[in-house]
Amino acid sequence: MFREGSMHPFIRLFVAIVTLLALTGIGSAAVVDVGVAKDAQVASGYPTTNYGMSNNLYLQRSTTSFKDERAWMTFNLAGQLPPGAVITSAKLRLYCWKADTANDLPTAVHGSDSDSWGESSLTWNTQPSHGAVLSTVTLKKGEQGKWIEWDVTTYVKAQQTGDGTVTLVVKPVTEATTPTVSYAFDAREYSSSLAPRLRVEYSGTWPATGSFTIFHMNDVHSRLLPHELDIPEHGDSPVFEQVGGAAHFAGKLLELKAANPESLVLDAGDVSEGNPVGDLRGNGAMVDFYNLLDARLKTLGGRGIDAAAVGNHDVRSMVYVNNLKNNATYPVISMNVCRKGTQIPYFQPYVIVTVNGRKVGILGYTNDESSYMDADAAAEIEVVKAVWEDTNAATINIKDYVNELRTVQGCDVVVLLSHMGHSRIVAGADALIEDHGGVRPPEIVVSGHWHSYADNPWQPAHLNGKTLLVEAASYLQYLGELQVTGDGKYLQAAKHPIRTADIVPDASVQNLVDTLRAEYEATNPPYRLDQVIGHSAVHLRLDKDKWWTMNEFPWSGDNTAGGWISDAMVWKAGQLGFPSQLALQSGGGVRRDVPAGPITYAQIYETYPWQDDGMVKVQMTGQEIWNYIEGDYCGTSISKDWLVTANDGIISGITYQGSPVSLSGTYNVLISEYMAAHDTAFAGKTAIPVGGAIRQAVVDYTGQFGINNPMTVPGPRYNLDTELAGGFRAVVTMVDDKEGEPYNESIFVRLLSALPETVERRNAYGLAGLVNADGTINPAHQFSESMLYRSHLGFKDDAHKPGDIIEIWVEGGFHGGNPQLVDQEGINDAGGEMTVLGNDPALARPEYHPTIGSFWDEQHENHYVTFYATKTGTSTVRDSAGTTITLYQPGGYTAMPSLPGNVNSLLEISGVNTYEHTARRFRVASVVVASTTGFPPQSQVDPLTPSQVSSGPVAVTATAGDTSPGTVVSVDFYYRHSADGAAWGPWTLYQHDTSSPWSASFGLPAGPGTYEFYSVATDNDGNIEPSPVLADASVRYVPPTFTLTATVVNGTGGSITPESTAVPQGSPVSFTITPEAGYDLSGLTDNGVPATATPTGNGSYRYTLASVTENHSVQATFTPVAAPVPALGPWGLVACGAALAFLRRRRLF
Repeated sequence: MFREGSMHPFIRLFVAIVTLLALTGIGSAAVVDVGVAKDAQVASGYPTTNYGMSNNLYLQRSTTSFKDERAWMTFNLAGQLPPGAVITSAKLRLYCWKADTANDLPTAVHGSDSDSWGESSLTWNTQPSHGAVLSTVTLKKGEQGKWIEWDVTTYVKAQQTGDGTVTLVVKPVTEATTPTVSYAFDAREYSSSLAPRLRVEYSGTWPATGSFTIFHMNDVHSRLLPHELDIPEHGDSPVFEQVGGAAHFAGKLLELKAANPESLVLDAGDVSEGNPVGDLRGNGAMVDFYNLLDARLKTLGGRGIDAAAVGNHDVRSMVYVNNLKNNATYPVISMNVCRKGTQIPYFQPYVIVTVNGRKVGILGYTNDESSYMDADAAAEIEVVKAVWEDTNAATINIKDYVNELRTVQGCDVVVLLSHMGHSRIVAGADALIEDHGGVRPPEIVVSGHWHSYADNPWQPAHLNGKTLLVEAASYLQYLGELQVTGDGKYLQAAKHPIRTADIVPDASVQNLVDTLRAEYEATNPPYRLDQVIGHSAVHLRLDKDKWWTMNEFPWSGDNTAGGWISDAMVWKAGQLGFPSQLALQSGGGVRRDVPAGPITYAQIYETYPWQDDGMVKVQMTGQEIWNYIEGDYCGTSISKDWLVTANDGIISGITYQGSPVSLSGTYNVLISEYMAAHDTAFAGKTAIPVGGAIRQAVVDYTGQFGINNPMTVPGPRYNLDTELAGGFRAVVTMVDDKEGEPYNESIFVRLLSALPETVERRNAYGLAGLVNADGTINPAHQFSESMLYRSHLGFKDDAHKPGDIIEIWVEGGFHGGNPQLVDQEGINDAGGEMTVLGNDPALARPEYHPTIGSFWDEQHENHYVTFYATKTGTSTVRDSAGTTITLYQPGGYTAMPSLPGNVNSLLEISGVNTYEHTARRFRVASVVVASTTGFPPQSQVDPLTPSQVSSGPVAVTATAGDTSPGTVVSVDFYYRHSADGAAWGPWTLYQHDTSSPWSASFGLPAGPGTYEFYSVATDNDGNIEPSPVLADASVRYVPPTFTLTATVVNGTGGSITPESTAVPQGSPVSFTITPEAGYDLSGLTDNGVPATATPTGNGSYRYTLASVTENHSVQATFTPVAAPVPALGPWGLVACGAALAFLRRRRLF
C-alpha cells in the first residue's frame, strides 16, 4: 500500500539565527552538506511494502493502519572532505513539512553497519539491524516547515575511518503505543534541496596541487567577423567598440594558452547560424575555423580544443550535424544527441583528458528543450531528454554517466559541458544536476545557450555550493577563464573581452577568414557583406545589458533592434498585400546591436540570421494579444503605433494608434514561421504565409532610408514601472525559503544607499525616482524595499539572516505581478554569493502599520511591516478596521497551518505583502500572541508647512487615535538631525505631551540642516505604539545668511580677510588681519563701533564673532611705525666712540 499524505505545503523555515559558512572552499575550517545517497521509510502496518519512491519519510508511533514508521538513509563521504580532514561536528538534517498538531514525539537516531539495503526493495521485514541510540530529539507539535537536527558526530567520525558510508535510521523512541503521533519529512524524491543531508563541520584544507585552467567559449553562432558592441564593465561609459572575430579571438586564446600550455580549451556549443561567412556550407566554414584553431593550439603543447558540445542550433540540419561529426579534428561530444529511436549517442558522450596529473572527465549535453530539427535531421537523430535521475526509461540519467566517469574511469574532476544555462542546470524536476543519489555532482559546468556571463562563476545553492558554473556571453565577444585546484575547487576566474583594438589577430586565422570571405563573394550572393543597405538615425539596441554586465534575463521588449524588425514586417506585409496592424518578435530571435549610421547587409544578417524563417499572418483578438504579451513577461518586441502599459508586469492597458485596443476585436498579426510552429500560443491558429523571408523584409524596409532620410524607431512601446539597474547597499529584512521551487529562493531587502557608480548614473537606468542626488534612497519608491531573486541560483541554506548588510548589483524585474530585484552576479569567493558588510538588526525593523489597509497596496509590496489583528480562524485575522486576510507561510504558496492563540486572540504579525498572479498574499515572518491589552494606539506627526524655515521655534503637531474603548493619554515627540542629509544623529525624545491637541514647540537645537520627526502614542491601557521605521514628517532649517564686508581705511598698510563673506545666522566667523611691513594695526571698527582684535603671535591679528546675527562691515586702520634702532654689539660701541671723538676734535678747532 502506498501513501503520499495530504497536500505538501510549499514552505521553508524562516531561519532566525544562522551562521555564514562556505559550503565548499579550500580554507582550514569549513562545512559541507552531504546529500543522501538513498532513503526510504518502512511501516510495520504494511511490513512487505516498499516506500522507497515516496516523496515522504514518516516518523510515526501508532497501533493502527500504517502503525509504526521509520526513516532509513545512507550517505557516502567519499570525495566530500579533503584528505586528512578532522570532523568536528556531524548533524543529520531532515526537513519537517508536516507536524502532528496534538502531540510531541520523542525520536532517536541509530547507526547501522548494513549499507547494502536497496532503496526500491527495503521493507519493514527486510530492514537491517541497527546499533545503539546516537542521539534523541523531541519533535514539537505544530512545529513544521523547519529543519530538524540529530547529532551523529561520533558515528560519522567512526565511519570516516572505516568504509566512508554512513547508514542511519530514525524512529520513535517508543513504538506500538497510543495515541497515534505522526510527523512527515521530505524524501529525496520530492526535492534535492530539502532531501535528507549530513551537515559536516571539519578542519582541513583542500590541496592546491594539480591546479589547472579552463579557457571556454560558447554560442559563437558563425560570428567569424568582428562586430560592434557596447562592452559592459564597471565604470563603463556607453560606447560601441569593435569586438570579436575569429582572428582576434584566436590571437587572445593563443597568447593565454602559450603561457599555460596544460590548460583545457572547451566550447559549450552552438557554433552554427549567425553570419553569412560562418554559415557557408551549412556550418562548414565554422568547422574550418575550429579545425585551424585546434591545429594552432596543438603547436603550443600537444593538445588543441579538448571538447566542444553540440548545441541546439547545431542539430537543425544533418549537414550541420555531419560536418561536426565527420569533419571536425577536435572532439565533439553529446550524451543525448542519439540515433533515432534509441539512446545510443550519435557523438561521443564524453572525453577524458589528463591535466597536470589530474584526470578530468568532460561530459557533453545538448539542450533538449529547444532543439528543433529540419526533416532530414528528425529522420536520423533525436535529442533525448536528460535529467540527473529518474525512473523514466525514456530519459537519460546524467548521474549514471557521472558515476561512470568517477568510479569506472577514475576521474578526479568531472566537467559538464552543457549547452544549457543555469536555469535548467538546477531547476525543477528535470534538473540536470542534483546533490543526491550517492554520486557527487560535477565540480564544474561550462555552459552555453543563455548568452550570459558574470565576472566570477556561479555556485548554485541547489547544489550545496559543490559545483562551479561558468558561461562566456556569446559571439566570440569574450574568452572565459577559470582556474581551479586539482579537486575542482575555485581559485579565480576572468572574462577577457575581445577588443580588436587591443589584440593582434592571428595571421593564419585571418588568412582563413579572408579566404572564406572570398568564397562567400564567389557564390554571387544577392548582397555583399559590407554593402550598405540603409541608414539609421538611432542605435538599434537589444537593451538587454546593464552598464556592468549583460545577460538575457530579464528581457526588455522595449528595444529598438526588435522594434526595427517588427516595423519591417508590417511594412513588407503591406507591400505584399497583407495589411496588418501588429508584428511580434520573440526576444531570442533578434541577435545583435547595430550602431546609428550606415547599416550593412552583414549587420542585418547577424541581427536576424534565420534565412529560412518566413513571415506568416494570424488573426488574434485584442484579449489574445494582451495575454500573449503579458505571458511573455512584456518581453515581446512589437511594431510601432502600439503602447503597452504594465505595473509589475501586469498589463493595465494597450493602445493602438492612441486608442485602447478592443479586447473582442480581431487584428491581423504577423509572426515568424518558427513562432507559429513552436509557440503554444499560436497552436490551432491558421497561419497564412505572407511570402519571403523576414530577413529580406528587413533588407527591403531598411533600403528606403538613405543618409539624408535615416530610419527612426518610434517609441517607447512599453511603459513599465520595473525597469532599473544599479548597485546598492541593502539590509536583509526577511528570509523566504520557499519549498515549492527550492531553486527559486529569494530574500527581502531594504535598500540603504546607492553605490557610487549608481549615483553617477542616477539620471539613467530608471534610477532617478529611486536614488537621490546624494545617494540616499527615496523611501516612497516601490523598489526601496523589494524581493531579491537570484535567478535560479538561490541562496545557500542559512546564508543570510535579517539585519545582514549586503552589496547587491541588480536589475528590476517582476514575476506573477510581484516586483523583484534580480541578482545574477557571480560569487565573491568559494561559497560566497555576495559581499556581507556587517549586521545591524535595527536597520531591518518592520515598519509599523495600524491597519491592513495602510500597507495592502502596490506601493508597499515587498515592504517588511508589522501590524496587530485578532485571530478569526486557522490562518485568518481581522484588524481594527474590520479587514480580514489570510496569512501565508514565508514561501507564499500555503496558508499558515495553525496560528497561535485562540479565536479572538490579539496577534502581533510581521511579514511582507506580495502579489501572487491574481491576488495579494501576506507572507509571515513571525506571528505571536500580542503582549498588549487590545490594539495599540496610533499616531502620526502632521506634515510641516512650510517645509523649510529660516528660524525657530517650529510648531509640531500630531494626530493620534485608539481603538474603542481605548483612549490616547500621551504622545511622545522624537526628532533626529542631519546637517548634510546623509549622516544622521540618533532619534531623541524632545517632548512628552499629555493632553490633546497633541503638539510641541521645537526650537531647532542642532542648528541648520534637516530635522525629521515621528510620534509614539500611549493609551489608557498602557499600550505603547511601536516606533516607526521611517519619519512621519520633516523640516529643513536654513537660517538667514548675513553679508560680511572687510575694508582697510585708505586702502594701505595691510589686509583684513573674513573666513566667509556669507554666514548663516548664529554661526561663528573670524577675520584675519595682517599688517604690511612697516605698519601695524592701529584701529578696528565693526559697524562703526570700535572693536578689539587679538594678536596671533606671528605679527597678525584675529577678530572673531561668536554668533552672527546681522550684516557686518569691519574696517581696519594701519599706521606706519618708526624704524627700530639697531642694537649695538661691542664693535659697534667702539666705532661709535671713535666717531664722537672725531667730532669733538673738530669742534676744538
